[in-house]
Amino acid sequence: MSAGVATAMDQTAAERDHRNRWYVLAVIATAQLMVMLDGTIVQIALPSVQRSLHMSDTNRQWMVTAYALAFGGLLLVGGRLADRFGRGRTFLVGLVGFAVVSAIGGAAPNTETLIAARALQGVFAAILSPATVSLLTTTFTDTKERAKAFGLFSGIVGSGAAIGLIIGGVLTEYAGWRWCLYVNVPIAAAVTALGIATLPRNRGHRDISLDAVGAVLGCLGPVALVYGLSEAPERGWDSPLVIGLLATSVVLIGAFLISQVLIRQPLLPLRVVAERTRSGSFLGAALLNFGMMGISLFATYHLQMVMHYKPLKAGFAFLPMVGAVMVTATQVVARVMGRIPTRWLVGPGLAFTAAGVWMFTTLSEDSSYLFGVLPAWLLLGIGMGLSYSPTAHASLAGVAERDSGAVSAFQTTARQIGGAIGLALSNTLAASAAASYYADHQGQGGLLTKSIVHGTATAAWWISGILLIGTIICTIMINADPRKPRQATADIEAAPDTGTDADADAVMIRGHVVWAEDVPVSEAALTLVTHDGREVARTSADRDGAYTLRAPGHGPYLLIARSDTHRSTATPLAATAGASAIEHTVTFQDEGAVAGIARDEADGAPLKGTSVILTDVNGRLIRSLSTDEDGSFLIDKLAYSPYVLVLHQDGYRPRAIDLQVSEAQQQITVTAELASHSRLGSLSGVVSDGEHTLVNDVRLTLTDGSGTRLTATSKEDGSFRFADVPVGNYILIAAGHPPTVSRLEISEATNQHNIHLDGRGEVSSHES
Repeated sequence: MSAGVATAMDQTAAERDHRNRWYVLAVIATAQLMVMLDGTIVQIALPSVQRSLHMSDTNRQWMVTAYALAFGGLLLVGGRLADRFGRGRTFLVGLVGFAVVSAIGGAAPNTETLIAARALQGVFAAILSPATVSLLTTTFTDTKERAKAFGLFSGIVGSGAAIGLIIGGVLTEYAGWRWCLYVNVPIAAAVTALGIATLPRNRGHRDISLDAVGAVLGCLGPVALVYGLSEAPERGWDSPLVIGLLATSVVLIGAFLISQVLIRQPLLPLRVVAERTRSGSFLGAALLNFGMMGISLFATYHLQMVMHYKPLKAGFAFLPMVGAVMVTATQVVARVMGRIPTRWLVGPGLAFTAAGVWMFTTLSEDSSYLFGVLPAWLLLGIGMGLSYSPTAHASLAGVAERDSGAVSAFQTTARQIGGAIGLALSNTLAASAAASYYADHQGQGGLLTKSIVHGTATAAWWISGILLIGTIICTIMINADPRKPRQATADIEAAPDTGTDADADAVMIRGHVVWAEDVPVSEAALTLVTHDGREVARTSADRDGAYTLRAPGHGPYLLIARSDTHRSTATPLAATAGASAIEHTVTFQDEGAVAGIARDEADGAPLKGTSVILTDVNGRLIRSLSTDEDGSFLIDKLAYSPYVLVLHQDGYRPRAIDLQVSEAQQQITVTAELASHSRLGSLSGVVSDGEHTLVNDVRLTLTDGSGTRLTATSKEDGSFRFADVPVGNYILIAAGHPPTVSRLEISEATNQHNIHLDGRGEVSSHES
């Protein structure tokens, strides 16, 4: 394939991806919504599941815990898999797997099968989720469109938990608990079909190695932390199990961070996540889930146990919060996210969330829904709508495409851990306060209800206070302004800030230079020029083929790549407004080729199945194949370089041929005649000196010039013999006295060749 055809294909693929971008949003938002729905749908169905399968209370808890541990523990691995194998491919694998195990769970005949299915749901959710946000970031490159897409995505996903309560109540009441799992199958089937047709077909970065040590530590650390936090409310924070799990998590996470500093290709690139604004966005994501998870459980208890709402009615009571999330995310954030600094969205969003949590401190057993719960819901919805997409956008802004999966996974992990901490802490605070109130107010009417309200108020005070402190910290840390593109930080250190306007518009162009099947090309020269021929940047690829160029601003460019051993290539690139980085792989599509035929030297018959091996001059294997029925072979897409072609067939002598593929001689035709080993001869003779004295201990080397060598040493009587030598032309070298060289032909007969050393390096011989 020529470079021009490859470029045209790349442009066609880019145009297709651009046309399909809104379908891609629908695919990833629906899939992520399905995952969000699943959590709350299953929680609503737990009582029915317990009765149907005769499940113990301990196993009922494992319905939730198994999913949480698998999901939280494998997120980082899932993110790196997306970077290595491609986000679209990983997304579809996670989606299909999630649907299959959902069907298995729905059909589960016993508790063990159901818990195993829930754990596998967590595994596939951990593969699917990191790919969603990174797909969103790489699909929408225009700042305004990306803001709109993130707004729609956060509005849909942010309402998932509340919608799940409603759908879970309807399915459990009218269809049975098994449909709470079966419902994922038709959703996933429809999304998979649309995803196959519309998702970008990126091949990933196969040069990214999977860090085994980091994967184990990065999995076990969050698992120990989430498990410890989930057990703390029931067992108490002073429980040996809880203390042991939390201490173990600290050790494992610490070891994980150390390993990520030391390893060359870490599971989690710390140079990326440690950037100030990005760290602030992770903290903001964790705080948002800390507040929402910390209060949602008590809101459900207040509606059902204090206000005596049925589960389905309680689910509908969450709808105003869903509406607030949707309106804020799609009508406010989507319009202003690209125009104002991120901190002025995340900060107020967390403040609204804190205010919504604080509203629960004002509730009493007599509070109405309209004037008590509804204002809290609206504040929480506005807070989530303002914060969700800006934290996601800030965490991925400026991240190179090859690291977006890992960063997206870390953000999801931060949300997961934040939610686990919020749930555990609020549970503990509320339970302790409710128990103290119940003990101190014995004899009062409605004591249980009052204890629940008091416990909720106490937890709300603490959660809202922590949120306010976190709001201040996040507002200070997040200093990104979307109007000024941030430089990507995946593979290079930040370029020095010159303080000019041109630097604010600079776009980093990075990627790898490869040849054939992703073979890196080192030291390739790359030049970036404008369409009028002005050079703006120049660099060379490193030993792994990686390169980085800095374009001075937005606009069309031409990237020229040259290598001494490959055909030069030129590719048009467009740095669009709002883009801070472009990922581009330069692929040399060389047109060198070696064609030929292998034949029997005796009768000229073609040799089918002959092994054809091509190596470079350093012995590195380039290609290997076998000849066809007619003895022919073709090796194409070769770089312009010297090669060694070797042909081998059982029963024949190997044949080695030196070749030089060049731009002037792109295709080389070879006819290789192989001599049968059945045609053998022998060579014998004697070695004598100038005085006709027989000479012993002379080392003799017989070579055919293609690498085959036979050696012998003259005996006491000066004689030597080479037996069973394939017929052909040879060179005989006698070492010493001084060295002499003879050219001779060995036939099937007995060959006689005497060597006379006359002291001047001249050879006289007699052959018969």
